[in-house]
Amino acid sequence: MGAITKAFFGQDIIKNNTLSFFAIVLSFFFLFYNLGSYPLWDDEALIGLYAQNILKSGDTSAYFGDNIIAYRGGILLSKGFDRAIPPLASYVTAASFSIFGVNAFAARLPFAMIAFGGIIMSLWILKKHEHFRRYELFFTLSLIGCTPLFLFSRQCRYYALVIVFSLAIFYLISSGPRGILRMISASFVSVLLFASNYMNWVVLMAVVVLDFLIFRKYHKTPSLREAAWFFFPQAILILLIGFIWNPLQTQFGKYGDMNSVSDRLKLLCWNFRDLDSGGFMPATTLLLIPIFAFLSRDIWLIRGSICLCLYTSLVALVSPQLVSITNVADIRYLVAILPLIIALNTRFFGRLACQSSWLIKGIVAVLLLTNLMTASFFLKKTFTSHPLNFARELFFPLPDPFSPTADWFLKHAPQKSSVWIVPDYMAYPLMFRAPHIIYAWQLEPSQKPDPQFRRLADIHFKGLAMPDYIVAFGPVVQEVRALCSQWAMQGVCYVEEARLLTFWKDLYRPELFWRTFKPIEKFDPNTEAIYIFQKQP
Repeated sequence: MGAITKAFFGQDIIKNNTLSFFAIVLSFFFLFYNLGSYPLWDDEALIGLYAQNILKSGDTSAYFGDNIIAYRGGILLSKGFDRAIPPLASYVTAASFSIFGVNAFAARLPFAMIAFGGIIMSLWILKKHEHFRRYELFFTLSLIGCTPLFLFSRQCRYYALVIVFSLAIFYLISSGPRGILRMISASFVSVLLFASNYMNWVVLMAVVVLDFLIFRKYHKTPSLREAAWFFFPQAILILLIGFIWNPLQTQFGKYGDMNSVSDRLKLLCWNFRDLDSGGFMPATTLLLIPIFAFLSRDIWLIRGSICLCLYTSLVALVSPQLVSITNVADIRYLVAILPLIIALNTRFFGRLACQSSWLIKGIVAVLLLTNLMTASFFLKKTFTSHPLNFARELFFPLPDPFSPTADWFLKHAPQKSSVWIVPDYMAYPLMFRAPHIIYAWQLEPSQKPDPQFRRLADIHFKGLAMPDYIVAFGPVVQEVRALCSQWAMQGVCYVEEARLLTFWKDLYRPELFWRTFKPIEKFDPNTEAIYIFQKQP
């Protein structure tokens, strides 16, 4: 570890920068410890399945053995290929699978490594600051207290890519002397960001332009040659990527159009509300930092606060999230601002408490490492520390619903037997773990004439053939039992073959408002477990 930090900082950080070394060690622990303990949840599993197809054919085919990966009825698909999800995360995962094998650890490893590199880069940028010593403590506290950064970076998804590439682009464009090489580097990283998530690329480019226009006197205007080297190389590569993986060719491209103007305004309010509930930025600092910035005329805090508001607002404007089917923001679309939030906290508390006593610094540490500044503390009166909760969970992982279910099918279900999973999105973690069975009824009967589905057997279309098994996760079992009663009257009989007494929900997702950090042991075994029904002869 000392050799790594010496390579980045030019000296042994263990001897000279103890706090920074402490930040690196804890970050390494939070990113890598027990990385493969949980199975891939639904969004991760999609990437893992496509990555396996990339190893076979080089492309994100939706056909997976005898199965099809038809998320939400195939809204991501065009001509039998996923053309809605930007491809970089799938190809990064495929590269990891080729080296480390197909498993949850290998799926998440490259993203954790990229995030760790981003943290090293952040420390390197901070160390170049003239007041490095003033801010080192507050950066360490802000980093360690930012639990969502580690939760999202441990996922087999685009999150770590978006976080690190956005940080790198803003640094390359906004700081230091420019040059052709710097602009080419920024252009290349921008292409990587686009290939990670189209929406985050659009929003970041808009924020960069707006920051330049609003704070023009703090920028060095690029020469025409520098601008050309930034825009033209990425334009060519982006057009090439967008020509192949184009969500407008799929049903997903029409997804966000269902939101009205009032829905967008509601989503905007949710985004700012869930910055607090999602653990990104407490409501207290979200309000205090802009006020302090304008009163103190701190241009960096002013710029950072405005960029934060712009990014959050623009995401609400272009987000594909449907307001009608949820009551929280898709906070994952905002992960790119986590380094900005850490920077804002670092400068804000650094200016407030740098010259203060260690007692005041200790109070700041408590504020940054607990939920004392969040709205939930004031509303619910519950005190907690997310970093401590997360550390405890890493040592004692939660029970998950997918492992016992997949193990049951690996042990009891014959090859190519069929199973209908409800809710439908929970099929894909099982498909990743137990690919020997057919995951039925992902498509509607009306989709059968579609050329991309024409070769599929009837079992893939709801109602055209009856599955051998039904798995119901949680409360939907009541609907399944009602259906089984109707089918029994028609001569098709299902009986409950097994009941797995594990709480049905995947409580290890990265969003803090959906995570528990501790197992749920008291639940209704009749409606909140996992239920496996088998068709009788």
